[in-house]
Amino acid sequence: MVRSLDHQSNALRNSDSKWIKAKALLHHIEVMFDERQQKSEEGQCEDVGPHMVMLYPEDRSILHDASNLVIHYVKRQSNIHKEEKNKIKTILRRQVF
Repeated sequence: MVRSLDHQSNALRNSDSKWIKAKALLHHIEVMFDERQQKSEEGQCEDVGPHMVMLYPEDRSILHDASNLVIHYVKRQSNIHKEEKNKIKTILRRQVF
């Protein structure tokens, strides 16, 4: 049993890392938005409210940690200009804190 799981570890690691990347997450959000737009145009659903709803946990420290991780990730990106980085940081600080 252990041997069979060990055999699959590389494939699982590759698929997990694929879904964790920001590009994959952004693509998933865009696909969800496009599907909702298409359903709205076809009249299958009403276009009322946001396309995603996030319920905040009662423990705010989780949100602080998550926003700090996002800010750290944005700081390390070389393709984002300094002004945009500051805007992202400001938005996260105002929304979460």
